[in-house]
Amino acid sequence: MALKQIKNKIISTKKTGKVTKAMESVSAVKMRKSQIRAFESRPYVHAAMRILSRLAQTSEVQQHPLSLPRSVSKKLVIIVTSDKGLAGSVNSAVLKQVEQLRAEGDIFDVVAIGRKALEFARRGKLVVIADYTNVSDNVTLADVYKMSEVVMQAFIGGNEYGKVEIVYQNFISTFEQSPTKRQVLPLDPAEVNYIMRGIKPKHGKFSEEVLAPDAMVDYEIEPSASA
Repeated sequence: MALKQIKNKIISTKKTGKVTKAMESVSAVKMRKSQIRAFESRPYVHAAMRILSRLAQTSEVQQHPLSLPRSVSKKLVIIVTSDKGLAGSVNSAVLKQVEQLRAEGDIFDVVAIGRKALEFARRGKLVVIADYTNVSDNVTLADVYKMSEVVMQAFIGGNEYGKVEIVYQNFISTFEQSPTKRQVLPLDPAEVNYIMRGIKPKHGKFSEEVLAPDAMVDYEIEPSASA
């Protein structure tokens, strides 16, 4: 190789290195902001899950269509991934969990959240009843309500699905994530408590207990069962 070509390659490599470094810096800032949002929301999520845990043990909720167990074997699986790749095992580990479900013989349809989840479902010729891509980093309550409404109606609107499960990457820390599968419906107090334990980080200031101890609380549920 001529000396000029070698010099050009060195220059090109240095330029690529600068671009990569800039991208790394931008990603680090975005990651930090996302991390702070995730940690700061945990006390509120934990409080909401505690309320849900208490409600799930009441006779009224246990008789609700979202809580009643079913004998149907087919599932609805919510797959949560990112829209883009280049994220290490963040997406691949989640999709491997879904592949494991298929290997075990589970029959299921899909709600795909994230482009990678949608592409995976299409490649696997899975039935996608709803998909959500280009979801903002700042997810609003309206966004969540729209997704959850589709899932709830799919579950109670017929007798097609016996369970609703979600497969996602559980964020523990910047250097530790865990592909996780959880049952969403039918509502199960034991499963709710299990999810609660997974919300609290192991280390750092957000690992401290910030909620009051459990106490007996009366809830009035509207509308009533007779409404």
